[in-house]
Amino acid sequence: MAIYLLALTKEELTTLLKVVVYVATALFVIGIFESITSIRPFDALYTAQRYMLNDHYVRLGLLRATTTLGLPGFYGNMCILMLPAIFYLYEITRHKRFLVIAGLDILAMIHSGSRSDVFFTTAVIIAYFLYVVKGKERKLLFCKNALAVICSLLLVVIACSLINDNLRYFYSGSCKAVLNEVGFDFDLDKDAPDDVNGFGVNPTGSISRTRQLSGLTYTARINPIFGLGSGAQVRGDVQYYWKDEWHVVYSYDLGFVETFCDEGFIGILAMISLFIFMIATSKNSRFLQLSVFSYLLSTLSTANMYTFLFAFILIEISLRKQNG
Repeated sequence: MAIYLLALTKEELTTLLKVVVYVATALFVIGIFESITSIRPFDALYTAQRYMLNDHYVRLGLLRATTTLGLPGFYGNMCILMLPAIFYLYEITRHKRFLVIAGLDILAMIHSGSRSDVFFTTAVIIAYFLYVVKGKERKLLFCKNALAVICSLLLVVIACSLINDNLRYFYSGSCKAVLNEVGFDFDLDKDAPDDVNGFGVNPTGSISRTRQLSGLTYTARINPIFGLGSGAQVRGDVQYYWKDEWHVVYSYDLGFVETFCDEGFIGILAMISLFIFMIATSKNSRFLQLSVFSYLLSTLSTANMYTFLFAFILIEISLRKQNG
């Protein structure tokens, strides 16, 4: 609200985006460091009064990065949600530092251990190439830059894999885990170093998400119009169906399931109306539309990340004020 009242100019808004991206870059670097070393510098920021525990999970022998996001899935989604801003800043400045930041973003996303975010990153990059980048020359430049970033990442991954067996297992296992989600059947515990206990929990990530769709049915049977009330999962009011019975759950991993279970059809209608409005009124900013697309993708792997949604709304309001 303070930023809204200040009525930022386009230059000031760009400066604000740079600050956000640079802070995110620090989180990318710290997340990679955290994952490789298991040293968690941000744990000192958490207190017993925090509403959510700062959970840590080991996958393929490395700690899944979280930094200040609390859960690795949220950290992975943060990487996805920052991509449009990074692309935008590169587009208007042509500074190669933003290509480096994009590479760090992707590497940090890999160290979050989130398989869904690999697909989401690919989707955002393809959408950026097809929808935002215009003209043959700019598309060719994008391909050259993308190839440079991919080759740099491959060199880093190969070098790290040759130096350390744990990193080799993590990177190769991460690739196999993603391929398993599209029909392959790799043994994720194969070739694990002696000090590593294999893949870890939740080897079939898509199943753990799709079972949450049963929460829609459960809520529809009780109160389809208004849902179960805000924070229903905290109270244990939500149930999912698997293994032939209903189970009380205390978490959401799908944002649209969270919206329906908490607020019912009213909440879903409100969210749909909001996104339609944002897309319709941001026709002069394809980067903002790409941000909305990125947010919608994030709701397919974690609960809603409203902080980012409000940030996108704020940016859109600021742009509309600038355009009169």
